[in-house]
Amino acid sequence: MQNLDDLQTYVTLDPQRAYRRALDLPHEIEMAYAAGKAVPVVWPNLDFQHVIVAGMGGAGMGGDLVCSLLQPQLPIPMQVLHGYDLPAYAGANTLFIACSYSGNTEEVLSATTQALAKDCRVVVIAKGGKLAQLAETHHLPLLKIVSDDPAGEVIGWMTAGLLGILVAVGLLADMDADVAEAVTVLNQENIVLNIESPARRNPAKRIAGQFMDRLPIIYGAGLTAAVAQRWKTMLNSYAKMLASVDILPELNHNAIEGYEHSAEVWRRSIVLQLRSAYDPVRVSQRFDLTTQFLLEAGVNQDTVRGKGNSALAQLFLLVMFGDWVAYYTAIISGLDPIIEERIPKFKETLSKG
Repeated sequence: MQNLDDLQTYVTLDPQRAYRRALDLPHEIEMAYAAGKAVPVVWPNLDFQHVIVAGMGGAGMGGDLVCSLLQPQLPIPMQVLHGYDLPAYAGANTLFIACSYSGNTEEVLSATTQALAKDCRVVVIAKGGKLAQLAETHHLPLLKIVSDDPAGEVIGWMTAGLLGILVAVGLLADMDADVAEAVTVLNQENIVLNIESPARRNPAKRIAGQFMDRLPIIYGAGLTAAVAQRWKTMLNSYAKMLASVDILPELNHNAIEGYEHSAEVWRRSIVLQLRSAYDPVRVSQRFDLTTQFLLEAGVNQDTVRGKGNSALAQLFLLVMFGDWVAYYTAIISGLDPIIEERIPKFKETLSKG
């Protein structure tokens, strides 16, 4: 087990300084939102009937987070497409937003080609690649990602940039004040969560210690449902560990029966609940009662709550907190969070047919 308060540990295990991603996230959000709002929209008065966001991995996660955030207010349906094929309903009144850091994600390219054939209104978010070339060829609005991150982890661009685009096309009211608050909240929290903050005052380091040699099971609801999935994927990617997700209120109709499972299984697991001030009253009550059931069953559990006044600030705070936890879980396990072996190998093998 590595010492998270020894700064030399980070020099040794993280030569690419992956922790800078979390430190830079507030600025990335600010920059991406402004860039999204500035995307030239060639059909500002079109009566959109639905929104489809296509993306895989972190790019698709941006759409999931935005869906969680906007569900109470967006006047039309929004779907995130994690695959190759466009739904049958897509057409001329569909806003289709294609998201890929590299611009070469095959599932997104497939769906974008179909969207163009069906006369959808297409916007692209990419750094370059074939997707950016498609945007140039077809004169599509393009939000070009400005990032030197070698691994393409740009959740700020994929989330705040998407919000800016929705403002630009008139589907979403101006979010300038919420973005400004989110940036302030994240900068403040980074003082507490950064690598120089000792474990005794750093809750992300403490939770990473709890995750050691355990299966994390992340609970979310409403605003935090997609955030829970983000925690899982970052633990997979950074810490090279399995993790599970469950969502309230659905889990109260099935998963709680599993609390009677063998003590040995639960000893090697931990439930982490993500809560926000925007949880509806009944959901908040369910979280409280679920906590009681977990305690009575002797299940390891902990809770992280959002901070800030706006839903956007709470969403981004919980995203960033999870990124820090995943980072520290990798470091405490002696792993370089950036290095990935199986994903590149899988893509290479798949490309050979």
